[in-house]
Amino acid sequence: MPAPSLPVRSYAQLCGIATALDVIGDRWTPLLVRDLMLGSLRFGDLVEGLPGIGTNTLTARLKLLEEAGVLQRRLLDLPDRGTVYELTDYGRELEPILMALGRWGTKSMGRLPGDVSTRSRWLVAAMLAFHDESRSVSRPMTWELRLNDGEFGVRADGNELAIVAGPATGADLVVTTDDTSLHGLLTGQLSVSRANADAGREARRGRCSVASAVVSVRLPGHRVAVRRLDDECSGSVRRCGGGRRAETAEGHGARMGCASPVYEQHGCRPANPARRSG
Repeated sequence: MPAPSLPVRSYAQLCGIATALDVIGDRWTPLLVRDLMLGSLRFGDLVEGLPGIGTNTLTARLKLLEEAGVLQRRLLDLPDRGTVYELTDYGRELEPILMALGRWGTKSMGRLPGDVSTRSRWLVAAMLAFHDESRSVSRPMTWELRLNDGEFGVRADGNELAIVAGPATGADLVVTTDDTSLHGLLTGQLSVSRANADAGREARRGRCSVASAVVSVRLPGHRVAVRRLDDECSGSVRRCGGGRRAETAEGHGARMGCASPVYEQHGCRPANPARRSG
């Protein structure tokens, strides 16, 4: 591929770190790349997934990354209409770099303010960042994680883990849970037995444990993040009129009619009957 162009504003230093920051060093840019790591997104989805970014700023960042060869636009085939943004092969080279940066950044999470934003996509990205390659599955497995912001396909093969946004094709196991419960399992705040008892699950083949979907991932526990997730979940249940904390999208949450207890931005919406196991 031709050499990516650099922005007009540059550190102008003969240094790879400085050159990299010329491309992704602006505010919002690394987070934009983070959200695209799990799959292509429309402009509106990017705005929704980056609380606080202005549309003019997003447009400028997308233009810079496209000119640098980090991302590209793709016109959706019919019957879908519109344009999505996706990382190029060059842009995907940033994944291990951002994952390492994320692991480093968790050590400073205790400094976060009390009012922070949360998204399922960010939690799933953390699963990739903290995947333990020393652990492996005995056979290739595919899971579909149904979280508060949608579905994610998880594929484990040996000691490799891949995650993409969207439904999984031919899933061995469908795990329906909320972000609080998944975060608790990943950080060790929620036991495996409790996770298996609480999480709504629909196994297509066999009696697989819900915990097996995240067996090779261990997130560091941070009380600030856990408290924030718990507060949002409790608050959304109060908006639903329920007296018990919803721990899954199916089960407690579905009976209260709250499909997305943690991250539903505008209060409650009716649970999708198609998502209930029957």
